[in-house]
Amino acid sequence: MGAASGSNADRIVNIDFFAFGEILWDCLPSGKQAGGAPFNVAAHLAQIGASAALISSVGRDEPGPRQLHLNKRKTLDGHHSRIMRRSHCTS
Repeated sequence: MGAASGSNADRIVNIDFFAFGEILWDCLPSGKQAGGAPFNVAAHLAQIGASAALISSVGRDEPGPRQLHLNKRKTLDGHHSRIMRRSHCTS
């Protein structure tokens, strides 16, 4: 039997690119900016119209959920990024 419509299997098949790795905040003289090579690649692919997802996790501190919200604004598929269960800080 095939996967039900709207299932995780359908969601994975419809994504062109996956990036796996860190998502972090770069602390620059101009202020904090989202960074990490996997995040940057996925965000730029989404910017040019590709369907991109980031597979990552963030800390339970305040910057973590903020980073996940930014993923949505960058039109990244966020179903594969999670907040860590343990109390670790987002870098």
